[in-house]
Amino acid sequence: MKKHIILLIGICLISLFSFDLKAQQFPSFTHYAFNKALYNPAVVGASDQITFSASTRIQFLGYDDRTPEFWPNGGANQLLTTSNGIQSNLFSFSAPLTKYGGIGVTYLNDQLGYEFSNHFKVQAAVRLPLKHGQSIAFGPEINLLEKGIDGTQLMSLVPNPAIPNSKVSNSHPQYGFGIYYTDSLFKSSLFSNFWLSTSVLNINSSKYMFDNGVVFASPVRNYYVMSGITVKNFLRNKNLKFHPSFIFTNVGISQIDFSAITEYNNSYSAGVSYRTSNDVLSMLLAYSGFKKKFKGLRIGYSFDFYLSRIQTVSSGVHELQLNFNLNSFY
Repeated sequence: MKKHIILLIGICLISLFSFDLKAQQFPSFTHYAFNKALYNPAVVGASDQITFSASTRIQFLGYDDRTPEFWPNGGANQLLTTSNGIQSNLFSFSAPLTKYGGIGVTYLNDQLGYEFSNHFKVQAAVRLPLKHGQSIAFGPEINLLEKGIDGTQLMSLVPNPAIPNSKVSNSHPQYGFGIYYTDSLFKSSLFSNFWLSTSVLNINSSKYMFDNGVVFASPVRNYYVMSGITVKNFLRNKNLKFHPSFIFTNVGISQIDFSAITEYNNSYSAGVSYRTSNDVLSMLLAYSGFKKKFKGLRIGYSFDFYLSRIQTVSSGVHELQLNFNLNSFY
């Protein structure tokens, strides 16, 4: 275990000091450990099962556009939007083709007020089994990313010809690459299922423009480092497992999510998560004890509390997450 701990600490320190801070351009999911393929194409086909995953996240509940309150006399650059808050919907599928790799597809719709993004990812991974239950995988992805603005949901306080009055969008392929390492730790009586993931997405960082040539979006490169492990016989109880994990993210801003989930009898899970940006504390619940036709199904839910001042304008964030595993093709 010492080599894993040293590796984790080293990667965390490098990640924390390696990237610049800019505006955020990609959603954060509290159930990141169950949506790994969103962040790393090398994850697809990592298990010996076909996996379906779906998530929906509704953010900034109760938030209203307060532009008239702060700029009652209007301004050349002030806009009103009839659609507030953020909603993200995710669906992914992955399957191992052989023990040496797999394929996957991920779709993400992200709605931020009048802005929207549609990610359609095609992913693949090559997996190299190592000694003693370890493996390392490498994988690329092509993300057909559409970004746009719905001008019908905007009202300019001062007329501006640069602002569209209809729904407009622009699409470009974005490329990504990841590495995924796993270790079953089958010889350990205390630990199991160590995993470590690192990836970079949006490598080419295309510019998105209106028909008049005005650039309205320029996604930055996305960097991710994730890791987790399972502690068996937690608190000396053979029915308890403990799943600590973290994700370091740089998608324009740097943040870290720390999660601690306790699982009882391979069925009930409960835990907490803390996100450094905006001081977000999350409560997580899940159930995976289904039988017969629904065996392999996991249902997860989380609620995020904002500890920072944003709590004064938002009643929190709901996230629902589903996973379903089936036997593989081979």
